[in-house]
Amino acid sequence: MYNILIVDDDFRDCKGICNTIKKFRLPLCSFTAECGTEALSILRREKINILITDIKMPDMLGTKLAEEAKAINPQLVIILVSAHKDFQYAQSAISFGAIKYLLKPYFIDELVATLNDAIRICNLQQEIKSTPPVSANNSIILNYLNDKGNVSIEQISNIIPNEKIQLIVMRVLKQPIPLDKLYQQLDEFFAPQPFIISLQNSEYIILNRNTKNSDQKYFEALVNLFLEKFHMEICITYSPFTEVSGLPNEYKRIRQISEYFFFASTGLVVSTGEIASNHKDDHLSVDMLMDKIYLFIDIGNYTEFVSSVSLLFNSLKQNSHFSSLYAKCISSNILNRLYKKHKFEESEQEIIAKIFSSSSADEIVALFKEIIDEISAESNKADTHRLISKSLSIIETDYMNDISLEYIAEKLYISPSYLSRLFKKEIGKTFIEFLKEYRLKKACELLKNTNLRVTEISKMVGYDSSSYFNTIFHKFYNTTPAQFREKGNH
Repeated sequence: MYNILIVDDDFRDCKGICNTIKKFRLPLCSFTAECGTEALSILRREKINILITDIKMPDMLGTKLAEEAKAINPQLVIILVSAHKDFQYAQSAISFGAIKYLLKPYFIDELVATLNDAIRICNLQQEIKSTPPVSANNSIILNYLNDKGNVSIEQISNIIPNEKIQLIVMRVLKQPIPLDKLYQQLDEFFAPQPFIISLQNSEYIILNRNTKNSDQKYFEALVNLFLEKFHMEICITYSPFTEVSGLPNEYKRIRQISEYFFFASTGLVVSTGEIASNHKDDHLSVDMLMDKIYLFIDIGNYTEFVSSVSLLFNSLKQNSHFSSLYAKCISSNILNRLYKKHKFEESEQEIIAKIFSSSSADEIVALFKEIIDEISAESNKADTHRLISKSLSIIETDYMNDISLEYIAEKLYISPSYLSRLFKKEIGKTFIEFLKEYRLKKACELLKNTNLRVTEISKMVGYDSSSYFNTIFHKFYNTTPAQFREKGNH
């Protein structure tokens, strides 16, 4: 059982979340607060594992609460809620480890899925506490690395040996690895045993004491090992060896560049020194690419749209000063432009939530491709409806003439083979079958409602040969035209 604190000045929203927790029997004990000040008081008094907070509150922003709450408990799992697309507020909050950005009104299944994700993270944290004794000091080490909590060198020296340490941040892409296997593999690889601290989003801080194995090729071997043994991609950022006193500065540099992991689709190894000296200038500016993307949305050129979105993320990837949050914000702006022109099955809020919960650039690019596939399907559906509708209109007008599939296709500026496929798919019959049935239907109407001779009716529905007309009429209705007329008049 974990403790969750729900902070919202709207009592109904707090009650709704509490009721959802009870309904789905989630292993959570609920605390509620109407403002940030009350929430901080509860956080200092109770052992809260999960914080779910609205961004806009009377006394402080939820982003400010997230920052102060994280200082009280670095392992706190944070979920943000907002009734608006407050990206400027979310920008600072995500840096404090928010696992989800929910937009009101959210669906019950989305809320439950998010709470289950938070519970899973709490479970992982519990596993860490039962692993090597050093994990009990994780909170102190994290406070020291983040330069919070007034942790002294003396306190750290009691945990970390007074020797040069290499700081490493590792992220497992796409799917996590069981902690026992991960710890065992890292212990063997970095021997002597390293210090390992589990963060959110499948990230791990590793404090390496093995000065003999600490270069680029060594870490590339670790990336290959995970790929071969576990079929998993990992990303690594590492610093030079430094005194314990220098770890906070190195951690700050690593955190700044670890955003690069967001743009990674395969395993990679990056050093702080490499990033610091490798500022690449874009050959295509982000602004220019955004203008192109908007233009392609406006004119409906979605092939070029997808290509430009891929170029945009490649451009962001080549610049270490762009963050994952920045990528998510501009992606939301692109999505907003799409929603102004199209309607989708999912709401804009639902897809924005997917964007903000994505863990890689590839996920966002794939999401846009799915959206374009939906647009294309709808466009093709509308285009198919238009072509079939025009084809039927031509048949209705010209059925008595010598018309053909080629004749109609030429009028519609499409190929006969394409029109043939459309007929079969949408009408369920070939063009010839449909035209014959339509002509015979018209013939029946004339036989019932006029005294015209069969030979005259035959020509009026497009058959110059009355004998051929009699043959196909009998084959279709199992009676002759004359017999059909006679039956119709009785």
